[in-house]
Amino acid sequence: MEFIYHLPVDLYFGAGKINDLPDLVKNLGSRVLLVTGEGYLVESGFIDKIADQLRANLLETTVFTNVAENPTLDSVREGATLAKQNKSDIVVGIGGGSFMDCAKAIAFAAKNSEDILTYVLGENTGCEALPTILIPTTCGTGSEVNRYTLLNNPETGDKLPFGDDLMIPTISLVDPNLMKTLPKQVLAAAGFDALTHAMESYLSKRGQPITQLLALESIRLLGENLVELYKDYEYELGWQNVTLASTLAGMAMDISGLGPGHGLEHPVSGLRNIVHGRGMAALIPVIFKHSYQSDPQRFAKISQLLGGKDENDCTERIMNLLDALDLNVHLKEEGMKEEDIPILVENVKAQSMDYLTNYPVTFSDEEIVQLYKEAL
Repeated sequence: MEFIYHLPVDLYFGAGKINDLPDLVKNLGSRVLLVTGEGYLVESGFIDKIADQLRANLLETTVFTNVAENPTLDSVREGATLAKQNKSDIVVGIGGGSFMDCAKAIAFAAKNSEDILTYVLGENTGCEALPTILIPTTCGTGSEVNRYTLLNNPETGDKLPFGDDLMIPTISLVDPNLMKTLPKQVLAAAGFDALTHAMESYLSKRGQPITQLLALESIRLLGENLVELYKDYEYELGWQNVTLASTLAGMAMDISGLGPGHGLEHPVSGLRNIVHGRGMAALIPVIFKHSYQSDPQRFAKISQLLGGKDENDCTERIMNLLDALDLNVHLKEEGMKEEDIPILVENVKAQSMDYLTNYPVTFSDEEIVQLYKEAL
């Protein structure tokens, strides 16, 4: 047995930890670029409250909100330009995975001279990045503890994965209380996305003992708590366990990588702007149905942690979970069209093969077409 596990992020976890933010920022800088996106966090006054709290502690704070559900290269460029203009020395990202992904990429782009796309495509290598503090407000992303980001190229519609050690967050501040305003449908989609992170990390060819332990504990916590929390928002321990599960899965996938569910979904949400967790809900049962026999022992373990018996009922257990979350969806309902499939397959081959080969079985082009059709 031989492996390396390296994830140099300071994790602050617990209810009320958001109140530690000013002191944590002071240890890293004094001119803050606060990155989030338009929507509830802004409309509710939450972002203004955080910005005022930072300013009250003599921290110069600029707020950047031009980040979409699927963040674009243009948003990164705009945010990096703002960071340079304001001489920001720290980036704080608050929100779901999209907002935190964009915050990491802005921190990277602000300290490297070439266009962000050249780094994403591997044409240039970065040399440094601004320190970052990431604060999730959805329990499904894991972006707060990993080095990866997903960015849409608005010129092509491609959803481009980008990973760099320089984008490992300096601090991850995870406060379960921040999740409690999530609408039920968002909790369901985000929670299931966290589960897919854990399951694909566990099944990964690049996995190792530590990532497998993290992934299995994440699956257990979600299997025991997600549905109950969805039905009862007063379930206090559920908020803590589901939030922790999301963070553990993020830690696992930073090293292990993900699998074909994400490899097939990213082109769909890039093309049709589908909510990622809902796209995963349509794809994962189909993918597992066609692959559970490729590693019976691990699929059996997943099934058992979700209340099943063995590998033969793994897909059924996932479908039962989706039914309980009102998340039994199909890609057509989310906006995908059958005529998209040839474009999607080409995009998978160009951008997502690292996901597809990091799995017990690698699907052929014809099998990918069939998976999309069944998920439609």
